[in-house]
Amino acid sequence: MLSTRAAVRCAEVTSLLRPSLIMADPSTNDPAGLWKRRKLYELGWPGLALCLERLREAVVNAGFRPTLVAGISRGGLVPAVHLSNVLDVDRFLVMAIARNLGNDTYCTKQEPTMLWESPGVEVRGESVLLVDDVVGEGRTLAFAVRHLQEHGAGAVRTAVIARMERSSYRADFEAITPDDWIVFPWEPVRAAAGTDGPEVVPWFAGTPA
Repeated sequence: MLSTRAAVRCAEVTSLLRPSLIMADPSTNDPAGLWKRRKLYELGWPGLALCLERLREAVVNAGFRPTLVAGISRGGLVPAVHLSNVLDVDRFLVMAIARNLGNDTYCTKQEPTMLWESPGVEVRGESVLLVDDVVGEGRTLAFAVRHLQEHGAGAVRTAVIARMERSSYRADFEAITPDDWIVFPWEPVRAAAGTDGPEVVPWFAGTPA
């Protein structure tokens, strides 16, 4: 049985992720020191499916029964839609929160700002499962939790695919804890400008593909 946290330690990450392009860009902003800046981890669709199943099992085993699933746009939408289906939750909320100042790897961040959310979705009294793809410093999740609570949500639990190993913020449900930047299946793999990366070696379940 998975624990409520459902975190997979760093030694297991290599069975889900494949080491990709070496990254080195000391000029970018990382005040929390979350990334080792040595490689990208590319999470494929099979690995993602395993992560999502771990999250589903963790929510069920914890006895939490959400009545509404909220996905943080954009990265949290894919896992949020999946979890809303497998947990049989009809009510769904999209929360567009701005934090990154770009789409580049290790991009500079700002304080979270609510851009918009799904109109006409009442959260008062709801048990909310708040979903995002990754948590680092935790400011986006904390901002979203506070926003939901201020609007009367009865209970809020957080779920993420990945929590950075060096992060001090803990989501209620986590699947993996990588020590460097993670690329999800819906994202392109990009090398930092001026950086030559080695050959991409696909890995899954600890075995070369």
